[in-house]
Amino acid sequence: MSTKNIDQLSFINFFPEITDENNIKILDIWNSFRVKVLPDIYTSDAYVEYTPKTSDTLHMLAHKFYGNSKMWWVIPLINDVEDPFDFIKNVVDKSGTIKVLKSSYIMSILFNVARMKNAKDNK
Repeated sequence: MSTKNIDQLSFINFFPEITDENNIKILDIWNSFRVKVLPDIYTSDAYVEYTPKTSDTLHMLAHKFYGNSKMWWVIPLINDVEDPFDFIKNVVDKSGTIKVLKSSYIMSILFNVARMKNAKDNK
């Protein structure tokens, strides 16, 4: 299955909602699933190194690498980033590189997340 065919709602409901310090509901993508999902796919052949440009955004990179801008959250997830919003700028400022998960591994993440969500719901 191509990531172009993944609708936002097909994965967004897998993540639990939490309330932040301003009483705003947000998705808990990073803290809930990083430890359980990433070890399965975090191998040297699972990603490519990419040097971001100043003009890059997570949405643009997701479109470039996955053909679907809604998959933006995978990039900071694979890079173990706490705050994805200044992530690209910080990497560019340091002339660094990021890891981009190969598209063939995207379904592995979604499958593992869905499996954990189902297990949690069926407790």
